[in-house]
Amino acid sequence: MKNFLTNAARRVCLSLERSSRERVRNELLRLDPRLLNDAGLSRTLLHEGVGSWPWRLTDETEVLQAARHQKATIKAQKQAIKELQSLSDHELSDLAITRGDIEYVVRNGRRDIDNTEVAYAHAA
Repeated sequence: MKNFLTNAARRVCLSLERSSRERVRNELLRLDPRLLNDAGLSRTLLHEGVGSWPWRLTDETEVLQAARHQKATIKAQKQAIKELQSLSDHELSDLAITRGDIEYVVRNGRRDIDNTEVAYAHAA
């Protein structure tokens, strides 16, 4: 009889805890993504449900986010390279870019021109 009551009490506690987490999860999902991020909470984990509690950003989650960001950056760079390669030599010249410098410019910025802007900003 004692085991039955102990197990029943444990199940009730687990049920109440799960119900509370579900309510909190629903409230957190209503918050702005930046607020969640500032609080160190992952919207992705919140969408996965109560089973992903405590929904905290971990090193693994941050690594995944960084990988996604890097993948998006690479995709954007490839698109920019493709667009610049489609320009004529005259159009590239107007941008102070040579055809051979396209990949460098996309990844690092234009030589001298971008550095000059930084120098002017520091002088001001």
